[in-house]
Amino acid sequence: MALCLQEIWRVPHHHTLMLFQLVLFDIFEQGVAHFWEFRLRLIYYHQGLCRCKPSSLSDQQHHEDRVQYQLELELEYTSSSCTDTVTVKATAVLINIGDAVYRENNLGWPFEARGHAALVTGFLGGCSKDNLEDASNFQIIEMKCGGPITSTLNTMTNASGKECWGCFTKSGLTYSERVDIVFTAKGLLDEGIGWCDETLDYYGGDWDGTIADIDDLRCDGLVELCYEYNGYDAWGRKDGASYNYSILSFLDEHNESWGFWEKDLQPATQCAHESTHQGTEWGTTLTSEDLCEPIGHSGDD
Repeated sequence: MALCLQEIWRVPHHHTLMLFQLVLFDIFEQGVAHFWEFRLRLIYYHQGLCRCKPSSLSDQQHHEDRVQYQLELELEYTSSSCTDTVTVKATAVLINIGDAVYRENNLGWPFEARGHAALVTGFLGGCSKDNLEDASNFQIIEMKCGGPITSTLNTMTNASGKECWGCFTKSGLTYSERVDIVFTAKGLLDEGIGWCDETLDYYGGDWDGTIADIDDLRCDGLVELCYEYNGYDAWGRKDGASYNYSILSFLDEHNESWGFWEKDLQPATQCAHESTHQGTEWGTTLTSEDLCEPIGHSGDD
């Protein structure tokens, strides 16, 4: 049984809700139909080689360690005629929403090497190993000619004849920070934003730094905006010993074209799949990681 911890709601102790839903699902599968009162208790927790028995589920906050979580849950339910207890074992799976995913683009030679980018924004499947390994169960937001759209991860990982480069993110992001990125991406869907061949285009003479003032975006611009609009650095032009990361402050540098795309912001340089000029012309904070841990889809092909 897989427990999918997606922090996509701003709800205190949402893990309690997810565990509650999981245990209910398991019990309904056993044919129990009606409940009046519920009590859920985490009675066993195993992280790697470290074992503990917390008194409540809220004692277990987000863990940055990439390890397998073994949980044992007890649900006591009372109907009009009886009280019973069911114990369920589960494996907690971290789904790294907010990851950027990259592949070669569809423009053909010599442009395909510049890449295509999208953001993973949710999980659509059920709590099973097969569902977690199926790329079509993960929602993404990407830029198309008509603007940003929702799609599924398999359009990135299984695009015919296109190499997928995997998932990338800024190291150290908390899950609430990942939620910020996802919320920003979803907020772009209804803004009437189109596609352009620059990173970001705006109305009028200068961009005022708001989403409402964005006219068009490119796919790497979507990733850049969703990260840096929330203060999480992604790609930046080198400036002496530092880098000008923020697209809000350094938009012109994000839109620059020196005639050699490898020196500029492109999906391939944003994730450093193309790294010839990394550290001399530009820098990126994005590093590779698996989309799901410890089991599930890795985010590449």
